[in-house]
This record gives sequence, C-alpha cells and structure tokens, in this order.
Amino acid sequence: MLKIAPNISDICRAALKAEFTGNFESGLIELAEFWDYRLPDAPPDISGLSKNEIGELLLRCGALYGFYGISKKELQEKSKDLITEAFSYFDETKNTFRQRECANYLALAYSRMGNKSNTEAWLHFSFDHPEIDYVYLHALIIESIVNLNAGDFAAAVRRLEFFEPNFKLTRNIYLQSCFYTNLGLAQKNLERFDAALENLLTGRDYFTKIDHKPYLASLENNIARLYQKKGNIKKSLEHSVRGLAITEELGDLYKMGGILDTMAQISFDQKAFPLALHYAEKAVAALEQTEYYAYLIEALETKIRCLVRLGRVEEALDGYARAFQFGERETGSGAVNARLRTTLATELREICILKIYREGGQLQFLDGLALTFAEEMNRPEGKISIVETGSNRLSEYGIEAGDMLVVESADISAIAEGDLIALKLRADGSAFYGFYFADWETKKIHLKYRYLPHSRVFDVRDVILLGRVVGFARFQSENQRSLRVVPLEI
Repeated sequence: MLKIAPNISDICRAALKAEFTGNFESGLIELAEFWDYRLPDAPPDISGLSKNEIGELLLRCGALYGFYGISKKELQEKSKDLITEAFSYFDETKNTFRQRECANYLALAYSRMGNKSNTEAWLHFSFDHPEIDYVYLHALIIESIVNLNAGDFAAAVRRLEFFEPNFKLTRNIYLQSCFYTNLGLAQKNLERFDAALENLLTGRDYFTKIDHKPYLASLENNIARLYQKKGNIKKSLEHSVRGLAITEELGDLYKMGGILDTMAQISFDQKAFPLALHYAEKAVAALEQTEYYAYLIEALETKIRCLVRLGRVEEALDGYARAFQFGERETGSGAVNARLRTTLATELREICILKIYREGGQLQFLDGLALTFAEEMNRPEGKISIVETGSNRLSEYGIEAGDMLVVESADISAIAEGDLIALKLRADGSAFYGFYFADWETKKIHLKYRYLPHSRVFDVRDVILLGRVVGFARFQSENQRSLRVVPLEI
C-alpha cells in the first residue's frame, strides 16, 4: 500500500497555531512524525523534503522546544541549534523573510540563556528591513521581553508606545495581545498603575480570544497584584482565584507558585498572617519543583515576613538562609543577593536576633546574614555574629562587655506592644527573659523575669535579643535588678 507523505506545510501551520495559543507540547506532538521532542538528541527526519520545507520544520521544532523548556538552559541550547540550522537552509534559498523569523527566535533563545550580545545582534538582523511587517512587530515584542527581563522598563514603554499604531493595525491577535501585555507590565514596574491595569485588562481580553491559557494565568496574577495595590481586595482575590484555576488545569507549577504568592501577600496585607503563611508555604512547595529561582526567592521572602509576624524567628532565619542559597543559583546572583541583604535584613530588623560573645572586654559588631549567623552558631566564644547591616563596631557607641542590648517588643502574644524583651541562657541550658516599660526620663528600666526551663537553639552565655535595637542597658547594681538605658541609633 502506498504511504501518503504528510503535508509538511499543514503540519507546520498547526504547530505555529499551537505556539500562538500556548499549547507548546501539543505543537511538538504535531511534529512527532518528523521529530520526537522526548529524544532531542535524535535529528529530525528531513528525508524527501525541500530545503525550504526543512528550514520550516526545523524552525517550528526549535521555536516550540524553546517555549517548552523555557526555564532550562540545556533545552534552550537545543532550541538555538535547531533554529540556527533552519537559518542556514533559508540562507541557501535566499528566503530573507524566514531568516528574519529565525533571527527573532534566536534572539529569544539567547536572551533566555543570558547572552545579551547575541540577543541584540539577532534583533538587529530582524530590524534591518524597510517595512514594518509581521516579523518586525514580532521582533519588537521580543525586544520588549528582553527589556522587561533587564529591568529597562522605560525603554520597553518608549519603543512599544512609538509603534502602537502599527500594533493596532495588525490583524494578528497574538501580537496585539503581547503588545498590550508587555506595555502594561512595563508601566506596572514604572508605577503607572492606572495605565498598566487598562493595558493588562486589554491584553487579557485579546488572549482570551485565542485561549492562550499560560499567558492568561500570568495576566490574572499581574492584574490581581495591581488591584491589590489599589486596595481592591475583592477584585484582587477574584483574579487570583481565576488564575489559580488555570494553572491547576495546566499543571504549571511555576505560574501556580506565583499566584499562590500573590494570595499570600493579599492575606498578609489583611493581617491574616496564618492564612498568608499557608499560601506562602504552598507557593514555595510549588516553585521548589521548578528552576525559577527568582520567583522562589520572592515566595520565600513572603514566607519569612509571615513567620516574623507570627514570632517564629528560628524558622524565618532558616528561610532566609535558603533564599540566599537559591540566590546563588540565579542569573545575576550578585544583584539578587544584594536585594536579599536589604529587604530581608529590613524585615528581620523588626524581630532581630543577635548572638553575642565576649571578646577582650569589647563587643564586635560585624555585618552579616542569617546564613553567616547559622554558621557561627556553634563556634567557641570570642566571636559575634549579627543579623543586621550597618556599623562596624558596637564599641564605637560606648557599649562594653557585660552590657545587655535593649530592643523594642517582638510580636509575641505574651508581651504587650511597646514592651522590651531580652533573652539570656544560663550554664545549665535554661534561660530567662524579661519585659517591662522603660522609663526614658530617669534612664532606668526594671526587668521582670520569666523562666524558660530549656533551650536547644543557642549556646551558653549567648545573649539573644528579639526586636529592633533601640539602646543598650547596663546593670547598675550587683543584684542586677536596675539597668541604666542609653538610647542607641544603628
């Protein structure tokens, strides 16, 4: 029986439609007769195809594989190789239009791998054309994605707004959807919230027409965050729930984690800290199964904020250490960890933990992170580690060995707001903590102690302080009942 050869043009058109509707794996299945994406090292079957047909097949395989493995660099390498080979076939047939289309997808692949120079070079190739056609507009969309990922939001807005008339004239709904979405995202980051919300809602309407579920899920999440900023909690939750339902249908853990983090932040703003922690933990659990470390770090930050508010400081520090470790894996880890040092240290300052050892009659103040703090925890006395940033030495402020730092109240139910709290271990492993209002006029404070029978966390002679440092206290009598309090600014 004669085997009828499949119509390669029809198959490639179906694959492109799948790409434009977000059905990336379905698109790859459309191409399965020529290439099995589950066996990526096996070359596509190009027997009996013309050079233009080979180029079209390789382009569609490479483009879809790039979206399918969007967070995995090794898959982007394969995507790039397939599209580069397609480019060479189109070069032989002098098919400039398809070459420029290849250039767009190569720019996208290189941007996902963090290769800025090659990204810019391939975009320049696409833009080097006298007409503003489909490929030119597609290149503008990819350029806007590159600008968004680089944090150059002003450039994204400037370029997209300049070409807005062209996007409005195109009949390609996918390009129009991307235009309004990317413009809205850039405006959101520039805090042009009203314009951003209008454009994101328009982008959502367009993506709804083509049923692009992955992008719809992301849009619902971004719209929810904008309504959150505007204080419209009802609308924010409505869009979050809608987006979450889409991600559950898709099984998309990355987008699911992002939406759960949004729901955690909404609950946090409503001071529903236990519920916020519930959503944050689900967000972290989902994102841990992906390679989207930047989003995982954001979810961990939300979780840490919840733990801090609930007084679960040790767990907050563990989360801080994990966030820092994941930050090392993220592209641009220096910037990520610089942000962690700032945002998390600021958050933990509200319930700050200091671990102090005696050293030659002075207390040293060292910059550090929770990770450093944890590593120093079991070392012999003679060191100080501190979850804080700032000055170099506490001794510069006149603090002497034997002084006890005084802090504002931690968010602990047993202690009233405005109280002071300090915790100190004894040689037998037990501990005590004290609390009372300070008399700032007389510079005296009286601590009423409560006894804790055992602590498994800290070493003997450590002084653990919960709260924001506001001063230090010095015992004025041998019975250690009266303290002189000196205000301190760090």
